[in-house]
Amino acid sequence: MKRILLSLMMAGGLAMLAAPYANAAALGECGKTYAILLNGAQESTTRATGATGNPGALTIANGVGSVTFNAAGTNGPTGCTIAKGELIFNSGDVQTSPAGLYIGPSVCYQAVSALGSGLPCFDGGAHMTGTVAPSPNDGLSIQLSIVADYAWVDGSISSASVPLGFTVQNNTGSTIVTGTSNPTNANNPTGQVLTIELQKIGTTTASDPAVPTAFGTAPYLGDTTISCQAYGANDTDFVASLNDAAPAVSGAYESTIGDLQIFNAAQAGGSLSFNGNDNFGSTTTPNNANDCSFTDVPGNECSIALGMSCGTVPAAYGFADGTSNSIAFVGQSGNSCGLANTAGAGYATSAVVYGTTYTSNYITVTGLFSSATGFVPPGGESVCQGFSQVPAGTISILTVPASETVLAPYPNTKSIPIKVTSTSPADCDIEPALASTGSTGAGLCSASLVGTPFDVNGGTISDTATIACTCTGATASTHTYSLTYSSTACPIHTGAGPITITCKN
Repeated sequence: MKRILLSLMMAGGLAMLAAPYANAAALGECGKTYAILLNGAQESTTRATGATGNPGALTIANGVGSVTFNAAGTNGPTGCTIAKGELIFNSGDVQTSPAGLYIGPSVCYQAVSALGSGLPCFDGGAHMTGTVAPSPNDGLSIQLSIVADYAWVDGSISSASVPLGFTVQNNTGSTIVTGTSNPTNANNPTGQVLTIELQKIGTTTASDPAVPTAFGTAPYLGDTTISCQAYGANDTDFVASLNDAAPAVSGAYESTIGDLQIFNAAQAGGSLSFNGNDNFGSTTTPNNANDCSFTDVPGNECSIALGMSCGTVPAAYGFADGTSNSIAFVGQSGNSCGLANTAGAGYATSAVVYGTTYTSNYITVTGLFSSATGFVPPGGESVCQGFSQVPAGTISILTVPASETVLAPYPNTKSIPIKVTSTSPADCDIEPALASTGSTGAGLCSASLVGTPFDVNGGTISDTATIACTCTGATASTHTYSLTYSSTACPIHTGAGPITITCKN
């Protein structure tokens, strides 16, 4: 009898070991939406000997996207499936040796691209499938399998999919999830070694965060600091070779820092500062590339910005999954920027927001633009991170003297300074207007604007413009004016007027 009882107990124990726990917790990722950031490189077996022509430089890979998971229980009792998602992934751009892999879920700007195939972009659609499940190896890690569908690949319009597999680690609340790609296998056949970072979008646990989509309204409003890393492709990439006056530096790297402000009038701009070890193929000291001003335009307004049809463009600036598309046009505008002023030079970018208020983001550079070539692939791989800057910058008109008396000898002129201060990173145009409101006496005094309109660069005080108050004689004369300010690009926070100006002798 005792032997039978022991046998039953052992059988029951083995059954418990073999069966999953009935109360195993659902994986925290299920029912949430995340922003995706990928970083890494293609696998390489080339030894880094340091010898000329054989440095063993890596081909960099990175990507940005969004993923929404279904509720727990859609993949086993605790796991889930992917409801939707989209990914722009760039490993080697369009280089041919080693072969690059550059994909995106949708196609934009086809009518103004050098290849005739446009660039990859986001469209808010369902371009991803996959699963998340407990790891078979331990109870701590999780297996994430992604199949990213694409409509654009390596400079061509073509549809297929790329599988990627990751082992990821959870954290409390599953707000941030980090992981590494699995070794090359059926779930990761393309051979990249990648890290993955998932940042939760919004505060809800519903599958769709329903991020607002309008440019110039929250979250696409206010001031954002930007930090970027860019890696150059090798000379088998036609864009990289065109951008270099000589063979590209092996392992070319560039860091960029900047600031962008989006105003509620749907205008946006800022400044960027660049530092890289490949100065267009030259080994000379790089040009000064600090505080290069730029304007930012929603991707769906491409045709308006360029004054020509861009062909297919996104249906909106942003989408409910947190993704968006933009075009940044870089200029000089009097700042200490030594970049060559290529006509219409700019970048096509795509981004995804994250955080409880959607005010941080991941950004990827999807292409380059110039008036001569239109859009081309970027010639490398670049991703950025954006973080909300509080408070947002403002444009203010400093106090202007309300009255100026012109003394002898006559004719004589005195200048009234116009001072404008900017705490915004944007390069803002300031357009004062002076209108006469009446005069008394002999009519010998008048006023006019000098040095207007003018620009105030980001984070500066401008005092180059003035009001010239001129009197031609001593007979008592008084002339009053109404001074107002406007700006095409930037709303003026304080002091826009009207301000009464009196010019007298």
